[in-house]
Amino acid sequence: PSTDDCISLTDEIPEEFWRGRPVEFIEARDPGFVVLKYANGEKIGPDYKGIHWAVLSNWEDEKRKTGKKRMMTLFYTTSRGVEVVDDDTGIRFMLYGPMGHHPIDNAKEVLEREDGSVLGWVTASACSIVIWDAEVERVYEALGGDLNEPLRRAHQAWLAYSEAKINLIGEFYSKMSGSLWRIENANLINSLSRDHACFLQLLESHYVRGMLDEND
Repeated sequence: PSTDDCISLTDEIPEEFWRGRPVEFIEARDPGFVVLKYANGEKIGPDYKGIHWAVLSNWEDEKRKTGKKRMMTLFYTTSRGVEVVDDDTGIRFMLYGPMGHHPIDNAKEVLEREDGSVLGWVTASACSIVIWDAEVERVYEALGGDLNEPLRRAHQAWLAYSEAKINLIGEFYSKMSGSLWRIENANLINSLSRDHACFLQLLESHYVRGMLDEND
């Protein structure tokens, strides 16, 4: 499916993509990233912004003294990206950079488990594609958008490449019989958008870290 097909498939993006997920605060490390753990045990180590190091250090000290887990809620929006809220204090801060299993990935997998049909899997990928494309645009604008000329040229080149590759994928799988290939078609397009978003997220995290270093 193209992006337009995805939007028509998903008149409304499922709530699962906006639902917060519990994570445990493990520790904060220099230069400016935190370690969090999902309920399934997977750890992520993104950069952060919007909270002072001293606060995180105090949380680490409290955790060591009490042995109590410090729980947070992690969620994603297409306007702000990934954010976490401390369950005890309500303090919130932003996370940056690729983080293994992104909240968009988590939501896609939940939808696939809930509806294991071909239509269910294709729809989950369709929703994911729409949101990854929105994430590409969010990070693009955060990095300067059209005012950043090298970024603008690279972005335009990627859009042309992406369109050509989507056309190739559609043409290739249109000749295949069997419903499995609809899933492969959708997953490949999802990976195309996701990979580019993760590349831009990495640039964004380095940009944020560089700005913080300049202010030190």
